[in-house]
Amino acid sequence: MAHTSQRKDRVLKAPLYAECNVPEYWLVDVPSRVVEVYTAPAGSSYASVVRRGAGDRIALVDFPDVSIAVDELF
Repeated sequence: MAHTSQRKDRVLKAPLYAECNVPEYWLVDVPSRVVEVYTAPAGSSYASVVRRGAGDRIALVDFPDVSIAVDELF
């Protein structure tokens, strides 16, 4: 996610994806080297938002046996 698009990605795109019932939405914050994981869409928002960073793994909602190390994304 480009620094200049962070607001748009959080304020405009995330609600649209939630409204379309997209089960998982990731924002990759390259400057901070973290991934924001949005899950559990409810109306126009996500019920869960967590930040994952160095040393963390992210398990995919639809494929819980599959996980990705955040470090591998950078």
